[in-house]
Amino acid sequence: MDWLDHARARIWEEVSFAANYHVRGKLPRLVSGYESARALLRRRPSCCRVTTPAEDPGQQLRLLLGGDDERVRRYLTHRAGRVGSPPSVAARPRGEGADLEILEVPRIVARLYSRRGYFVLPWWVSQSVELSRLERFIAASRHTSQRVRRILRRGYDYEVVRDRASFDEFYHRMYLPTMTARHGEEAYLRGPLYLWRGLEHGALLMVRRDGRRVAGILNVRSARDAHVMSTWAGGMLDGDLALVEEDADSACIYFTLMWARGLPTCTQVSLTATRPFLDDGLFRYRKRWGAHVEAENAWAEKVLVLRVNRLTDGVRRFLQRNPFIVVGRGGLEGFAYWSDGAAEQLSDLHSPGLARLTILADRDRRPPLRGDETALIRELDPHAAADELRALAVALSS
Repeated sequence: MDWLDHARARIWEEVSFAANYHVRGKLPRLVSGYESARALLRRRPSCCRVTTPAEDPGQQLRLLLGGDDERVRRYLTHRAGRVGSPPSVAARPRGEGADLEILEVPRIVARLYSRRGYFVLPWWVSQSVELSRLERFIAASRHTSQRVRRILRRGYDYEVVRDRASFDEFYHRMYLPTMTARHGEEAYLRGPLYLWRGLEHGALLMVRRDGRRVAGILNVRSARDAHVMSTWAGGMLDGDLALVEEDADSACIYFTLMWARGLPTCTQVSLTATRPFLDDGLFRYRKRWGAHVEAENAWAEKVLVLRVNRLTDGVRRFLQRNPFIVVGRGGLEGFAYWSDGAAEQLSDLHSPGLARLTILADRDRRPPLRGDETALIRELDPHAAADELRALAVALSS
């Protein structure tokens, strides 16, 4: 039956590519709206209670997670672990004793939740680089200009290919082993036919050192806007993550930007989506290349909603260590919480594309922002902070 399984896999990849590239890519809001409506008809999502242990009950974080996406649940549980000791997870009915709630809900009901005091976080955010500003940005950014000099000093160059043999080398020796090395069982792998169909609308950029291919990245032209090139997949040779320390992954991004800038109709490179947290490693890395953030519309059938029921010390630490992005009236906004002794965590939070960055702080404890004029300070009454945060979430949707 191997031939039948192989045929089914090929058909699935063909259908998935056609649906995602041609339909979802060209009509993202229509497709996400349809899938969001379908989500309303499914069974009520399951909930679990995440608790971080602490000797003082006031230091605990009691977090309620709701939703059926296991990857997102594990991701948020990992973020809860930043509060202190490894958290425990147990099934609990919704709303039972939770200080903080984060729920996965269909996008079309997000406004109903925001009126109940929930902040609305986009399911994904995307980051894009405007090629017309790239050279000026690199020249002005000490960090990025140093990285570019390292790439060139290490002797990297590139070639652009579209042949089948090069694609097979990329898929089997770079993409698959790197995804597995980075994410293990959590890796979400696209099939070879799916990515090959993408290559028909783009190009494969191979990074070389001393004439040997050491990394690759697949770039595909957007179905909706021919001026946009999107990065779809990448990898290091044989999944060797030591090449990341040697700037091979940075070389993939840099050479993609340089190559795309030379295309007569390309004005923007869209990088793959990340979760809506300002301190996400991938999010911060792409910001170093001058990428601006925007909501991801093609995969936006769901959102995350967050509500503070009680601003305990555990919740304060969670908000402090997990600055997040919300959907506001004027676009995306950033939120971060500040407490004494955490000034270093306020640095480098603002991102191009955010309409505003709000720093939350207890009253009379104004954070030192070091001249960041883009941030708004919101002081909270310690005795009514949770009510103020819920009112702020409601105001964002008004």
